[in-house]
Amino acid sequence: MIGPNDLIAFVIFDGHIYANQAVTRERLGQPPESAHALKAALAHWMRRRHVWLEVEGRHIQGIATARPLAAPTAWEIDTLVDAGDPGAEETVVHSLLQQAQEDARDDEVTHLLVRLRANAPAVVGAMRAGFTQALGEQLWRAPVLRGLAARDRGITVEMASDADEHDLFMLYNRAVPVTARSAIAMTHTEWLATREDRWLGRRSTSLVARAGAQIVGSARIAVARDRTDIELLAAPEATGAAGALLAAVAPLCRRGQPALALVPAVAGPAASELRATGFEPDEEYVVLSKRIARPVEETVTVSAGVAVPGG
Repeated sequence: MIGPNDLIAFVIFDGHIYANQAVTRERLGQPPESAHALKAALAHWMRRRHVWLEVEGRHIQGIATARPLAAPTAWEIDTLVDAGDPGAEETVVHSLLQQAQEDARDDEVTHLLVRLRANAPAVVGAMRAGFTQALGEQLWRAPVLRGLAARDRGITVEMASDADEHDLFMLYNRAVPVTARSAIAMTHTEWLATREDRWLGRRSTSLVARAGAQIVGSARIAVARDRTDIELLAAPEATGAAGALLAAVAPLCRRGQPALALVPAVAGPAASELRATGFEPDEEYVVLSKRIARPVEETVTVSAGVAVPGG
């Protein structure tokens, strides 16, 4: 907990520039932002954000903040700044994330997530604090979408609807490795809670790709003034799904603006289909996860009518 007496430390901290190593979905592909400690403190005192400090004397050695994801049971670390002395990087990050875990436990939060650049110094400190490297992500960048190949006639693309929610969860289970799912979301409830939605905005679109009746790919698109952001997910066996989705996304992009696509860094045909539409690999990220409590077990019903743990 921080109080008004920390104001001097905040003023001193705001006189320096320190990179925020946490990367939120809306900050992908942009230069590292600097942290604004006074702004974070005011948000904390107004009960809008959780803030943790590592302070030595009147000097802030580090600062972390968190915000809820799609549900209050999941938090995303959206500021993680190490302003400590050289050689103390792991200690500062470790202390900040330990404080975050204590408050998360008090608030009955079950998941803490943070996205970092794959080579960020904070990765080691986060793992020392008990976080797991859950999922690698690859960002792709295209000046414009081009060279769109003819769609696979066996795959159709349409607007997503609320009725697709269960099928999208099943796609997540096929497209994301079990090691990542065990760290982030194994159940339907956890999947909904840990979704990132803030980046979508009002000009967003959600598409699904189908092979027959089965959803084999999905794309969520947010069109901004200077770029189009795409979240792309395709089943590893679904050749043509990523390409079909990108072909459908192209007319949504503003003429001449770049497009950024985020995909899990897993094997599959999506990479070659991204290249075919003008994308090239950009930055690599890693999502780290800390489960604060045991995962909630879902149940299935067997023929005898007895509920047993699912899995």
